[in-house]
Amino acid sequence: MAVRSALCAWIGLSLAAGAGGAAAGPDPALRAMQLPFRPHASLEAAAVVEILSQGLQDNGRPGPDAGLRRLYEFAHFECRKALTARRGGGDPDRFVRYADSPAVTTLLHSRAFTVGEPTLIPATQTRGELAALRSDVWGWDSDGGEEDEGPRAETGPARAPGAPRALRWVLERARHPGPCQGCFLVKELVLLEHMYLFAGDSGGTTTD
Repeated sequence: MAVRSALCAWIGLSLAAGAGGAAAGPDPALRAMQLPFRPHASLEAAAVVEILSQGLQDNGRPGPDAGLRRLYEFAHFECRKALTARRGGGDPDRFVRYADSPAVTTLLHSRAFTVGEPTLIPATQTRGELAALRSDVWGWDSDGGEEDEGPRAETGPARAPGAPRALRWVLERARHPGPCQGCFLVKELVLLEHMYLFAGDSGGTTTD
């Protein structure tokens, strides 16, 4: 099966590279070519975050906007809508066109990232197991890389190398019958600074 072959290849490259993001170990372009494109039940939450982050670093490999299309496959419908301002939840082409949330643009063509340990929340009668984790992302290249192609190859101005941005990921293990059953899918992806900005009083007190 193609999914299993890609998964085994990615695992082998990841073991060779070690932890610490896609910049370490073998050629990052080779690693991007070997990333699984669809969810698999054997992938734990942190592995999913690493796969998606690596794919968005090299968004143009192995084809135009491959990183964004992979994110579409790994994301819940509601997450797709949130990342596209409700314009690309059910169509991958529209998702690629409109996925310009701050979290996505932070990951596109980023230079380096780290993925933290997940906090696991057991499943309930109404939802699957949840995993919440943080990743830190360092700035992106302004030209998107020489070999990148597609409408999302260009990014904004280069960010300072020493200024990481923190992302919050929430993933849920799918329970409904179907090809994604048992797989971790992205339920929420936001910049931590935006989450705090719009969260109001996170301590639970109220004012009149």
